[in-house]
Amino acid sequence: MIIKPEFLFIRCAKFVQCCKKLGSKKVSFLAKMTSSKKHIAPISNGNVSIRLICEDDIEIIRNWRNNDEIRLNFKNSDIISFQQQREWFLKYYADSTDYFFMILFEENQSICPVGAVALYSILDTKAEFGRCMMGNSEKRNRGVFFKACKLLFNIANFQLALSELKLEVFLVNERAIHVYKQLGFVETGRDELFLFMRLLNPSCEIT
Repeated sequence: MIIKPEFLFIRCAKFVQCCKKLGSKKVSFLAKMTSSKKHIAPISNGNVSIRLICEDDIEIIRNWRNNDEIRLNFKNSDIISFQQQREWFLKYYADSTDYFFMILFEENQSICPVGAVALYSILDTKAEFGRCMMGNSEKRNRGVFFKACKLLFNIANFQLALSELKLEVFLVNERAIHVYKQLGFVETGRDELFLFMRLLNPSCEIT
């Protein structure tokens, strides 16, 4: 199946437009910031889309991340404060090796955010795959995350020229490991807590 990029959502490069909820002084400060990230257009396939996150997304992501069911699957399982999230986003926005995507699902003519996934620590043709979360529990068993990852692999292949993705996951997180294996990741090692996996030449085909 061919996956085509579509300009369905606001570009994160138009950063000021994503800051309407902030005070004018804050907007003025952010307006002077520039991002060194490569522009990546939103991409969709059927009812699933992904796009780069913008400032308006960070409270949604923080709420998902602070949910115990998600939080305890992260290396750093601390509760994240409002201020910590904003400070992280400013660093993220300026980091050209970090691309964080919102997963969106269309149903009944309505598009809503349901999860997130990222490629980060990019070096040459390699990157880390992670920050995976499905904040909408109703969509977890409907193949939405799998489909979103295939869209991400399309971006990894054709826009970021990546040929190797790596991840680490808690050994007890059997559900995530099962999905990663379905996506083509293979085990490269393990320790007492983590399983280490790698995916070479990620395929973006959706079967």
